[in-house]
Amino acid sequence: MSPLTRCIFHRQGFFTFNIALYSYFGQAFVCLFKPMATAQILASVFIGLNNFFSGLIVRPQFMTGLFAITYWITPGHYVYEGMITSLFEDDNRTVVADEGSDFWDYLDCGNTTAVDDDCTGSVGDFMFAFYGGKFLREHNARNFGILGGYLVLARLLTWMALNYINFSGT
Repeated sequence: MSPLTRCIFHRQGFFTFNIALYSYFGQAFVCLFKPMATAQILASVFIGLNNFFSGLIVRPQFMTGLFAITYWITPGHYVYEGMITSLFEDDNRTVVADEGSDFWDYLDCGNTTAVDDDCTGSVGDFMFAFYGGKFLREHNARNFGILGGYLVLARLLTWMALNYINFSGT
């Protein structure tokens, strides 16, 4: 498989998993809770947790202690890692490092660059430095598997709610 085909396949696969996760968990919440407002609030919390703890807002290297748990249990982490690595890991376009940035330190520019020269690296290098080396394409097979498990969990919750919860008697 060519790198471009792999990139498109992975990006679309992770995007599809993301849409399915939000849809299936939303459906499960609607089936599990009678008041629509409760289902909507839980869906909003699910979306918020996915956004905040996926590495999108707070980078993974800064999630330590209790926050590390939320990083590893939110499905958004696996989606976001897969999409980012698929898009940027092999990107060789040039990025200029700002002095004092994490990218500057990663490239060791303070020791290797003359005062008037720009310190540059590739987009793939920038992605690696920006996410503290925690986002790697080697994780994509694992990420697909974990996301598949989350989809099975959402469908199982929906099935259980539809079979065992009867709101008509309440």
